[in-house]
Amino acid sequence: MDIRASLVTIAVMVESSANAHASTIIAPSTAWRLPDLAELWRHRDLVWFLARRDLKVRYQQTVLGVAWALLQPLALAAVLAVCFRASGIAPDAPGGVPYWLHAWAGLLPWLVLAHALNHGSACLIEHQRLLTKVYFARLALPLASVATAAVDLTVASIALIIVLIACGHPPAIGLLLLPAAALLALAASFAVTVWLSAFNALYRDFRFAIPLLTQAWLLATPLAYPTSVIPPRWLPVYALNPLVGVVDAFRWCLLGSAPALGTVSTAILVTCVLLVTGLVAFRRLESRFADAL
Repeated sequence: MDIRASLVTIAVMVESSANAHASTIIAPSTAWRLPDLAELWRHRDLVWFLARRDLKVRYQQTVLGVAWALLQPLALAAVLAVCFRASGIAPDAPGGVPYWLHAWAGLLPWLVLAHALNHGSACLIEHQRLLTKVYFARLALPLASVATAAVDLTVASIALIIVLIACGHPPAIGLLLLPAAALLALAASFAVTVWLSAFNALYRDFRFAIPLLTQAWLLATPLAYPTSVIPPRWLPVYALNPLVGVVDAFRWCLLGSAPALGTVSTAILVTCVLLVTGLVAFRRLESRFADAL
């Protein structure tokens, strides 16, 4: 009995020692499936650190600092007012709202997407040293980029609400749904960031195509004009641009415009498709990022 007990004890010690020195082997996935979101949650501190660092780098050594998040949409709204409204090209804003406020409300979600196109698409390239030396959830990089845009969106939205109240156009009950509209804008931005960052890391041709895509997307989004000017027969095709529904949702929440449930529901559907397919493609391609960079 003593010998048998000793053997059992030795076996347990050997097994414990083996488990203590066990190695975790990380192998690239070849399956078409969604990423491990639990792993991304474990790296949430990294997302917060990267987002905070990006904010510091962006506004470091600037006189106005985070106030640029307010001045950017305000300046663009003024440009649209001069180029389109003053020249008589754009129609009056619905509901008696000043044109520049109508344009400003639409520019809030657009600037989030523009950040995804111009900055989020390069997040893997900008962090190539980190990506090639340490293993972590690669989705943390595009997610941190979107988190940075979320801060700018929050600042600009609060500023617009204050201006609306000061101008005598306080938001109605729809303001309660503004967080949902903001979440839709960030989800669409994240989907675009995931797609473009993956392909931009593998194929550098995208850095030349992204400026063209930004300009085309700007013209295809109802910023200088309301969605109501689009002919009804073309509206289902036009609404496939997810920013159409997002802009309509923001204007309804902030300005009390007529709710466009058709474009908003289409935006939700298109965003979900882009996000799911983008996450699957990102997981499939991430094993090639280190070699390509």
